[in-house]
Amino acid sequence: MVMDDLVFLGLSAIGTIVLGTLSGLYSGLVVSRAAQFNELIRQAERPLKRFDCMEEDGKVIFRLRTDDVRAIGFAAADLAANGHIQASVAVTAVEREINDAILKAKDGRLGYVDLENSALLLRHRLGALRPARLAIYSPFAAP
Repeated sequence: MVMDDLVFLGLSAIGTIVLGTLSGLYSGLVVSRAAQFNELIRQAERPLKRFDCMEEDGKVIFRLRTDDVRAIGFAAADLAANGHIQASVAVTAVEREINDAILKAKDGRLGYVDLENSALLLRHRLGALRPARLAIYSPFAAP
């Protein structure tokens, strides 16, 4: 009887260790994916925070590099690759809108203040995006 209890206790301890390890690995995977999503959103927001421009003769003159705005598209592609399709589509729309606003500002059809307000609204839209649950919680989703 005592031997049976010891065997059961040993198997129970091994099972507990295995389950604890697996749940720890899964938790780490979920946290890692959530952090990666948040970092990609921050990468998409960053160019919208760094407008270096001034208004002169009714036109806005930029010191913003095109690489900065293209970073928004790169973040959208990475979001899609990680399974966050709706967020990727929304980030792509933001990239399109900010490019349109920049062109209007360069042509004098949009003032500096309006451009800043547009960028602020787009940043809020990006900040409101949420990850796809399946991409975060599925153990079989892309890492």
